[in-house]
Amino acid sequence: MYYFQKKHEDEYGLTVVFSNEDLLLKHEKNNGLQGEEFIMAEKKIGEVVKFFAKPSVAAVHITDGELLVGDSVKFSGHTTEFTDVIQSMEVNNQPVQKAVAGESIGMKVSDRVRPGDEVFKVIPD
Repeated sequence: MYYFQKKHEDEYGLTVVFSNEDLLLKHEKNNGLQGEEFIMAEKKIGEVVKFFAKPSVAAVHITDGELLVGDSVKFSGHTTEFTDVIQSMEVNNQPVQKAVAGESIGMKVSDRVRPGDEVFKVIPD
């Protein structure tokens, strides 16, 4: 299932309308708006299993799809909401460039995550 994220200032008057059934995306702009709108699709790919504070590493179980070093991921939970770029990943303490569904990985994160937080792959539109 895909989810959509919009990033804009409320005073711009941008509206995003989407349907998960057919993934329709529509935007409307007020007259006189200068600049660009930034919209990204997100696909849930896993869940945080554990967080190691000292090295700031998240253990993530991949449930769907695949992740590559360099991909952007979003962590979302009750008190968590941030996006990171994967700098490196490990499986069984060995560096890997790619992780697929069914694997558990360790990845360095820029902020605290919590077990149960959802992990989304950010897909530029």
